[in-house]
Amino acid sequence: MGKPGTRIGGRRWCSVCGQLLGQGRRKYCSTVCADRWANRKHHTKGVLTAKEWLIWMAGFFDGEGSMVISQLQSGGFLFAISVSQTKSDASLVVFKETFGGAVYRTPERGNRAAAYHWQVSGAKAIAAVRQMWPYFLVKRPQAEVAEEWAKLGPVVRTPELAVRRKERQQELHEEMVALNKRGPEVT
Repeated sequence: MGKPGTRIGGRRWCSVCGQLLGQGRRKYCSTVCADRWANRKHHTKGVLTAKEWLIWMAGFFDGEGSMVISQLQSGGFLFAISVSQTKSDASLVVFKETFGGAVYRTPERGNRAAAYHWQVSGAKAIAAVRQMWPYFLVKRPQAEVAEEWAKLGPVVRTPELAVRRKERQQELHEEMVALNKRGPEVT
């Protein structure tokens, strides 16, 4: 489902419900949506506000998304978030339009199906997490680690502060790995 009324990469979305439009369609997926648009002051079913889109994205991200702090070969760290889908990239386009980043496809490999992915890193990833934060249910602990990451700020020029910052980055990296670990919960 796309963001209503948008056009991306030659794709058009219904101005009312956000469904992908077929070839030859102008603005609406059906006469029902055309009627809703014509009477939008009286009938707003299917139209989402900006807050409702954020709630939808946070719920989608809770189920299909991930937050990681990756250690780079250079020794530095990178915060990134992503969402993956196997059926279509239509939902991921909403994330790209809202937060930036990129949508790409990985081919089928062995017993793994082809998949679509949206990913964004750095400051844009932090901004996305901050916008979705109030609506997270599952990813709240990871979002708290992301907020701690954001508080570290930009690179520090004094050697002793740089060492402390790097140590804290390593701690947050390990904490995020532990939170993302799959398997049975230990109580």
